[in-house]
Amino acid sequence: MRGDQVVVRAFGDEALVRRIWRATEGVVFIVSDQNFRTLLAGEEGLWPIGFRREDVFEYDEDAIQELEAHPSGRSLNWEHLHHWTYQAG
Repeated sequence: MRGDQVVVRAFGDEALVRRIWRATEGVVFIVSDQNFRTLLAGEEGLWPIGFRREDVFEYDEDAIQELEAHPSGRSLNWEHLHHWTYQAG
């Protein structure tokens, strides 16, 4: 789970590609790739940001291509993505 790459729906339906730092039943804490490496090395970094589980989706290469074609992320078709599944442990 830690380090899984996901697509998150941020404010204004902006799509962001991030990594999971930690998850609970209701909240998924995400970080950027750079901050993930920093925290993993035990160095001081930015605090992970919590997203509601329903706003976290499995990483999808087609979605990433769509994001690259429309950098604002607001044209992403969220219905084509699958929600990231929380797994305890």
